[in-house]
Amino acid sequence: MSKPPSRRNPRIRAFEIETDGVDTSRDYRAPSLSATGVDDSTISTGATVLTSSTSLSTDPLQLTNKSDSPLPLSFSAPESFSASASALGYARDHEFPSDHQDPHAADLGGDLTSAVLGIVKAMVGPAILYLPHGFVAAGYLVALPIMAISTAMYLHSSRCLLEAFKFESQKELVPQQDLANDNDMEHNPHSNPHSATASGARNTAPEAALAASSIPTATNLSYPDLAYRAFGTKGETLVKVGIALMQSGVCLTYAIFVPHNLHSSLLTMFNLDLPPNFYLFLMVCLQIRLSFIQDIRKFTTTNAIANACILYGLIICLYFAFGQATAPYEPDESNNDNEHNNNNNNNNRFSSGYGSINSAILPVLTDAPIAGPLTNLWEHFIHLSPLGDHWILFIGTSVLLFEGSITLLLPLQQAVDDTHKEEFPTVYRRVILSIQVFYVIFAVSCWMSFGDSVNTVLTTSLPPGFLATTVQLAYSVAVLFTFPLQNYPALEIASKSMQQYLQPHNSAPCLSPPTKEVLRQRHIIAAILVCILAIVAVTTMDSLDKVVSLTGALIGIPIAFMIPPMIHSQLMATQVSPQRLQINLAVTLLGSVAMVVASVTTILQWND
Repeated sequence: MSKPPSRRNPRIRAFEIETDGVDTSRDYRAPSLSATGVDDSTISTGATVLTSSTSLSTDPLQLTNKSDSPLPLSFSAPESFSASASALGYARDHEFPSDHQDPHAADLGGDLTSAVLGIVKAMVGPAILYLPHGFVAAGYLVALPIMAISTAMYLHSSRCLLEAFKFESQKELVPQQDLANDNDMEHNPHSNPHSATASGARNTAPEAALAASSIPTATNLSYPDLAYRAFGTKGETLVKVGIALMQSGVCLTYAIFVPHNLHSSLLTMFNLDLPPNFYLFLMVCLQIRLSFIQDIRKFTTTNAIANACILYGLIICLYFAFGQATAPYEPDESNNDNEHNNNNNNNNRFSSGYGSINSAILPVLTDAPIAGPLTNLWEHFIHLSPLGDHWILFIGTSVLLFEGSITLLLPLQQAVDDTHKEEFPTVYRRVILSIQVFYVIFAVSCWMSFGDSVNTVLTTSLPPGFLATTVQLAYSVAVLFTFPLQNYPALEIASKSMQQYLQPHNSAPCLSPPTKEVLRQRHIIAAILVCILAIVAVTTMDSLDKVVSLTGALIGIPIAFMIPPMIHSQLMATQVSPQRLQINLAVTLLGSVAMVVASVTTILQWND
């Protein structure tokens, strides 16, 4: 397949334009769609770096920024709060370098500690609350290997994306360096006495100095940009639409999550037993209004609140989980139907095979200083189900954890200062592995604590009381504030497509601020999208686990596992070994099989 032409840096292209009376240092890109004016940072639904002149870009997944005074704020867009509160991102703590950066500010880049915080914010979000129920459905003999395989596949995909980014960035740095050398040659007669005659250039020395200082030291390539370079416009569109659909799927889970949480908390607090659909209606009214906001800087405070609520909720959930898991084991009698009894019989038969192990371990634990908690933990663990009836659903659930991270990967790499850029891939892998270990500990401890009856929304399984109610309310607030940012990519793509459809003969629709008619159309589209999600949520209100699985399997697997290796193989086919290309192919094929099997099985088991 022939590669599409590389998108050359627009500033380099501007320097090459030599016309009388034209400022050759001008950026000739079309102005932004928004009336408030943003220019050049990245949002791959992953991270948006906001500046003092930030607004919406013409590209719904690519914002730009040339401001000299960046605001240290960012939003992410992914599950796992992958486009929103899951990453009050890395750039909030460290400024991204601007195009005309003060030379004395060269050391203001982000360090690795801040990068780690950005990765954690991007990765850890509401999806973690679905894991305990997922482990119950799969059983630990299936859930643990699936978590390990999905982590290995994701780490390989992230490595592919980082290597492709580095390769393409170096390709652009070559012509930039050549341009700087040419300018130096033209205005330094001692270096080449024939340069003035040979070049024929009309640039003055100050203009050349401005050009050289304006040449960026690194490119800002996003995930969709790499897809464009590998597969052209179709590849770029596929990635953008895939990310937007993923965010819409996450918003759908939110539209189910919040009504269940509010129903449970208000029932406990005020004995108010209203149907979840009532809370969904209130949520829709709020989200329609919030979706009208175009300047995402206005979500800065709410995004910070959302992150604080997530942290508080996780701490309290772990407090309950370890508190009950270290207590003496008591059989779960909350469900006495035949299926539950059969599962208990299966568990007893399975755990009986460990009788000799128990007899060897329990005496050791009994003599230990903390014998009680360790013994109780072991007793809880051996009563967990090794195999579940709906293990296939866990494939999509495990994948949903990564989508936000894959969209934030490149913005985080670009934000790290030059002295640490080479270390970032290694740090990234270690942090992801650590988070996955935390996920396993969290899921298993909550499973041991709340038993096989743990709900899909973990917060509704917490013991009734003040703390549990505060957790439910905290997560509800976090999700309500996150929803507009999650829905932003899909809204911008739909708005842009509708504008092009309604104005097919407008060759330059972005050369002026949006008119009242355009804004009205955007508001209508926003309301329609929110209402569509609400309608789907009503029909799937009791199937959140299926929605999570299908979203992760059908959309998350291609975005997080399949497309990055394909981009890597296409862009670097002559740069890597045949074995590496075969590994890329194997990961892509494995992802394809998992996507088809998990999606089809989830649909077939929808009413089980």
